[in-house]
Amino acid sequence: MYFISNPTFATDSAWWPRRVNSSQAASSTAKPIPRLASLFDEARALLNSFDQATLMWIPRHRNSEADALARAALGLAGHRIVKPSRKRR
Repeated sequence: MYFISNPTFATDSAWWPRRVNSSQAASSTAKPIPRLASLFDEARALLNSFDQATLMWIPRHRNSEADALARAALGLAGHRIVKPSRKRR
């Protein structure tokens, strides 16, 4: 039997690690989202069940293989979502 004690979970959403990582969640100035509170609690509990767990953000453009697999699973393999650029003034 194998046990994992120090996993790293990667996401292309910068929002989740900021919300779920307990040290940052406590100091976050963002408003809580009531309908997601139970999911955040569950994610924190799962992360805390490991000796040490890391939840980290990887930008989509640096993880194109995983992005392509996720799009294929959702039936979006040929579609690319393009967000309008934000121009600085």
